[in-house]
Formats: sequence, C-alpha cells, structure tokens
Amino acid sequence: MTAEAQLFNEENAARYKDRWAKLAPLAQTVHLLAGSALRGIGARARVLCVGAGTGAELVALSQRFPGWRFLAVDPAEPMLRRAEQAVADIDAATRCEFFVGTLDQAPPTEPFDAATSILVSHFLTERAARVAFFREILARLKPGAPLVTADISAASKHGVLGDIWDGLLEHCGLSPDEIVQYRAHFGTAVSMLPPEELEALLAEAGFTGIEPIFQAGWMRAWVARAP
Repeated sequence: MTAEAQLFNEENAARYKDRWAKLAPLAQTVHLLAGSALRGIGARARVLCVGAGTGAELVALSQRFPGWRFLAVDPAEPMLRRAEQAVADIDAATRCEFFVGTLDQAPPTEPFDAATSILVSHFLTERAARVAFFREILARLKPGAPLVTADISAASKHGVLGDIWDGLLEHCGLSPDEIVQYRAHFGTAVSMLPPEELEALLAEAGFTGIEPIFQAGWMRAWVARAP
C-alpha cells in the first residue's frame, strides 16, 4: 500500500469532504480555472485525472464539458469509490473510468488530450519521485496537450502565508493541537517547495510553457504543456 493510500484510508475518506468543506471555494476556483485553461482541447476530448480523490474536478469538468471522457486514477480505493458515486449522482458515470493504483501501474491507453493533477504531487516527498510522477503524466499526453496542476507551494511554512493558512485550518474546525500535527507533516508526509522550484521540477520532467494561474495562501496552480 502506498503512503497516499494509507493516508486516505476508509476512515479519513469518510470524513474528508466534511472536514475540508469550508475550503471548498479554493478548490472550486482551481477547477473553474482548469476548465478555462483546458477548454481548447475539443468537444470530445479525453482527460486524465491523476489523484482524482473524491472526484471534485471530475464533477466540475464533466458538468462544464458534457462531451469529455475521463480516466480517474488514485491509489486510495476509499476515495475513488466516492468519486464513482459523485459522478453517478450527476449522470456522468458512463463518461468516467476508474483505476485504483498509481499512474505507472495503469494499463497503456491512447494518449490523452489533457491532464489534471490537483493537490497530489506534494505527497511525494522525494524530488526524484516527484519528477518521475510528472514524467509519467507527460508520457500519457498527446504532443502539445495541457496539464493543470495544483499543489501546496510556498517559500516557507512560516510568515504571513503560514499564519493565514493556520487561520483557514481554524476555520475548518481544527484544534490548536491538530494544527501543530498538520504542520508536522511538512517534510515527512508532505513536501512544500517554493513555486520557482516546483516550476523547475515540471521543466525537468519535460513540460514546457509553464505558467502560474492561481494562488490562495499556500495553494498554487499552474498550466503546462507537453512538448
């Protein structure tokens, strides 16, 4: 079992949506921008969603683009089961396929028109593993296909942004002790790189045209393209 699958076990998956519900506007903004960044890929496009979790971007993108088809990949089966239910609830299940595991374990397919990786790669704490993660996405894309990726990214977990993020955690109902535990994950279960280092990592993986499209506190998003 991967570290990500252990982190998002049945207990955590069951409370995930409610626990972070008050931060939903941030994720919804990323999904809104992702749709705009990807809108030129065609009405019948195929989109790869890596680390699909409970399916929030699947729901947002499938509703906005009713002709798109999706492959959702996630190592945490409890999370992906909830994604399946989420798309079933909006009658989009026939346009979505699901694979439990990491992307490198997924069977070969025809190249995709676009990909998303929303709040996923920061769970890879080794740089080499993170570069390999993005290279695997790149290998699944058509030439010129866009990737929208979002991650926790900041120069430091302290300072103004750190204080603001603590305020968001308080808003979600975390206790002071839980906030201390959350911060302790950085460097162990979660990697937080400065934005320029994350952009360099994407470039090292082979992506081009890397542009930032969003920042809210520690959450940042970029669009990049396969060469």
